[in-house]
Amino acid sequence: MRIGSRQTVRSIEDKAMEVLKIPSLLMMDQAGKRVACEIEKRTGPFKGVIVVLAGTGNNGGDGMAAARHLHANGYDVSVFLAGEEKSLSDNGKLYFHILKKSGVPVISIVRGAAFSILEDNLRKTDIVVDALAGIGLRGSLQPLLKKIIFCANETDALKVAVDIPTGVNANTGEADNAFESDVTVTFILPKAGLYLYPGASFAGNIVLDTLSLPKGLMPKEEVDMFLIDSRVAEELIMPRRENSHKGQHGKTLIIAGSKTMPGAALIAALGALRAGSGLVKLAMPKTAWMCVSYFPEVIPVFLEDEGSGLLNDSGAEEIFKEISESDTVAIGPGLTQHSEVKDLIKKLIISIDRPMVIDADGLNALAGETSKLNEIDYPKVLTPHPGEMARLCEVSTAEIQSDRTSYALKAAEKWQAVVVLKGAGTVVASPGGRVFINTTGNPGMAAGGFGDVLTGMIAGLIGQGYKEEEAAVLSVYVHGKTADELARTKGTMGLTPSETAEMIPHVLHNLARDFLKQEKGLDNGKVY
Repeated sequence: MRIGSRQTVRSIEDKAMEVLKIPSLLMMDQAGKRVACEIEKRTGPFKGVIVVLAGTGNNGGDGMAAARHLHANGYDVSVFLAGEEKSLSDNGKLYFHILKKSGVPVISIVRGAAFSILEDNLRKTDIVVDALAGIGLRGSLQPLLKKIIFCANETDALKVAVDIPTGVNANTGEADNAFESDVTVTFILPKAGLYLYPGASFAGNIVLDTLSLPKGLMPKEEVDMFLIDSRVAEELIMPRRENSHKGQHGKTLIIAGSKTMPGAALIAALGALRAGSGLVKLAMPKTAWMCVSYFPEVIPVFLEDEGSGLLNDSGAEEIFKEISESDTVAIGPGLTQHSEVKDLIKKLIISIDRPMVIDADGLNALAGETSKLNEIDYPKVLTPHPGEMARLCEVSTAEIQSDRTSYALKAAEKWQAVVVLKGAGTVVASPGGRVFINTTGNPGMAAGGFGDVLTGMIAGLIGQGYKEEEAAVLSVYVHGKTADELARTKGTMGLTPSETAEMIPHVLHNLARDFLKQEKGLDNGKVY
């Protein structure tokens, strides 16, 4: 599903008015009607008390339009205006007078006495509608809005946001004292900030209304943004032929591990295996292999390490031999940041003549020397978590988190790589200007090793013939979905990377089955 920035949505609105001659008042009324419908769905025959918090801009107009429909349908509605009538837009003034003549109280709360009335109403209300700011918000909230939202959030009422919760940046997901909505009714396109954290934690259940605007109004942009949902994932799946064999599903080489972190290497190999790679080899220092038992399906490559348990030059010849026999390579998990290891990693990545996935210590080795990424002649996927991304970009982790999509896209363009910026709402960015935000996953994944599974998955899918962007997008969705499936029965405490990896075939199977049912009408009981 395509998502949009505030600029995109405003461009569509302008085209609707200029090209199709759709009055802004009509779009406002439709938006208000959809908000009213969503409230009615959730309240059923019960006609409760509703407080509408309205700003003076178009978002406030949408809220007042909703108040009109709700009042007409029998709800006890009051509107509290965060401003004065003279500050309203033309459409807002029209709704202001319609509400007044219909007997709906509209109270300006710019003065102290009126605020006491609001507080009293919020204590008694069943539903609060937030139409204070909308997508135009930039920077911090004004003190009055902060005060209003604080009081609204204190209530136990059902909270409904119009377009986006006030306090959430529509482009970045940054949040400042935001409205804690249970439901957000958003219009035209879903806003990126509804899916990027911390904004996503304030959005609640997201409902989209396109306002019946045609897709042809979508402007041509330098950046195309999409949600990674089940539909996107289903369309990427390549079901296997009945007569296929292991040689057609890729040979994946994982270069990872050390005597202190052999598990990271094994988990990455398991990710590639469970993602369907035809053959998985794990190249790890010989001494590190003594610390673990390994999966019989993974072919071990014992790298000479002179007893150090670390990757070093003594194993380089064997690594290059294995690379020459592989279709794709993943490098980084558990290698450590020892100086000798980092030196070899830098030599390897500019010499690998296969598509590669670089993760963890593979990325850490490049901090301060990211120009080496541009020396790589083959397709590459980078999978940093925010801390690793911060080291690569030489900024703070907080800075990365403040605008995840922009940093991921800049990195993708600068280093000509697909960038997977991990974390809640993982972002996938491509050099061509495409950005994807993931919708799966949960806090149970906040543990060591989950990123290693993802690394193996991406490498495994590339080896099977998926393009780098496709492999990253599909892996990110499936990776999160495995944890969601487990959380339904186990909760989010104590999930492990290994058990989620074991769920990968199940999720891939369901995606393939659902796609074939929907697109081709196939439901013959076959295993795909």
